Amino acid sequence: MYIKGFIANSEKHFEGELIGEWITFPISEEELNEVLKRIGVGENNYICPKCKNHMEELEYDSFYNLYSYRCESCGHEEKHENPLHTYKEYIFYDWCCDFEHDFSAYENIEDINYYAEQLKFWDKYTLRAACECWLAKTVLNEEPNNFVLYPLCYDEKTLGLYYASKINCINFHDDEVLKKYFDFERYGRDLALSMNGNFTNYGYIRQF
Repeated sequence: MYIKGFIANSEKHFEGELIGEWITFPISEEELNEVLKRIGVGENNYICPKCKNHMEELEYDSFYNLYSYRCESCGHEEKHENPLHTYKEYIFYDWCCDFEHDFSAYENIEDINYYAEQLKFWDKYTLRAACECWLAKTVLNEEPNNFVLYPLCYDEKTLGLYYASKINCINFHDDEVLKKYFDFERYGRDLALSMNGNFTNYGYIRQF
């Protein structure tokens, strides 16, 4: 199970240029700072027009009223009458997860780190089923034990059959004729209406 986000320089994005990279959560503060530096977000992170890497502010020439900058990677230098604009904001341009999600462009990184840490406590099929029925952020704030997945129950009939035969909620006393004429679909329909759950691509899931 994984959560990946494409983090981008938001101001550059709104200027029509996409500068960013994929990160995998959870991510440490040190790793995040390195990423932000590479995409030009933060104090004194100026982007080189040639190689798109960091440009360092060298000095201010008060006589000519010029600011000097040098690229740390390719050595390109520039002089400007005004200080270069500092890009301080980021957005998430895209998300990649192996479950349905409701993550937006303006997610808090600490929250996503928490959700990513929670993944190790979940059965992947139970989580995928739950995220078909409820918002992923809501699900990941719940205890995994609050959800139960019945993987072979895809409709009311199979749900009724599972409860009646597998869990033995109904005792047929080994009477195959009685079992043959029992209305498992109607029984499953009543069960589904009485439980907080839904049918999904992974089976029937209920929340306690």
